This record gives sequence, structure tokens and C-alpha cells, in this order.
Amino acid sequence: MTEYVARVQSLSALKDGEEVELFIQDLTPGPRKYDGEIVKAIIASSPDKLPGADILWLRSVLGRPYEKPWAIKITRRLGLTMPGRPYAQ
Repeated sequence: MTEYVARVQSLSALKDGEEVELFIQDLTPGPRKYDGEIVKAIIASSPDKLPGADILWLRSVLGRPYEKPWAIKITRRLGLTMPGRPYAQ
């Protein structure tokens, strides 16, 4: 199971079971951690509502994390990838 993070305007704009277009970042440890891409995906407010889905952590536009993880099933990768790097001092 893969974990992703995405920034959203508000949780109220998201609806269970709907397909949305999101910019997500991969949280898998290793050289690809934080790589981002735009995807079309079905999302749900709880992993229980979307069996077999990956975990999606949501943050506000300013980066404040929301408490509970959502679920995400990627239906289409739109091909735009952006390499990222973990923070280092």
C-alpha cells in the first residue's frame, strides 16, 4: 500500500467516491520520495470506504495537515511528473 499527500482548498469540496484531478506526492521512502504527479483518482474520506485503495494524507493549501487519512485509487496518470527531494540542511 502506497501513501500519498495532496494539498486541497477545503475538505468540504471533496466528495466520497468522486473522481477528481489532484497533484499528489509519493511518500514512499527512497530516491523517489516526494516525487509528484497529476492524476485522476477516486477518493474517499476513509480507507474503509474504498477497499484496496492507497492512503492519501491531505493538507490545506498552507500545508496544515488534516487529522485523518483518506483513500485514493488512481484511475489515470496524466503524465506530468515533477522530481522532488526530501528536505536536507
